[in-house]
Amino acid sequence: MEDYRTSPSPAPPKANGALGTASLVCMIVAVFTVRMFFISIPMAALSIIFNALSRGNLPPAQRHRHILIISLGIMIISAGLTVYSFYTVMSNPQYRKQLESIIQYYEHGLYETEYVPPSGEESNPVFVIPQEPSVPSGSDHSSGGDFI
Repeated sequence: MEDYRTSPSPAPPKANGALGTASLVCMIVAVFTVRMFFISIPMAALSIIFNALSRGNLPPAQRHRHILIISLGIMIISAGLTVYSFYTVMSNPQYRKQLESIIQYYEHGLYETEYVPPSGEESNPVFVIPQEPSVPSGSDHSSGGDFI
């Protein structure tokens, strides 16, 4: 007669290697793009999601904690850098004027070439568009003499 007490135990749930690799790749992309919040925050979030899905039913203690911790850290650092950047630009009148000049150029095609500084400072251009080189109207380059 068979002994039912020694029946084979069920196999442990298998980890999904593709999702684990995707989690690692998303985390690496998030690390290298930490200064671009519109890339790093979604990639870090995807890394966390793929990390959670890669282990299925395994307890959280057995998951890749380093990927989870680094991804959360990247999200926090990226959000902090973004807030700091916006605060710096909006609190400094010179940066704000430069930003408004750039926005005005892209929205209306208008730009300022001179920045009017506060008293006692030297004048510097805020936003200058490089001019195209002018070709004299009488020159004819069709002979190809000087060009190789």
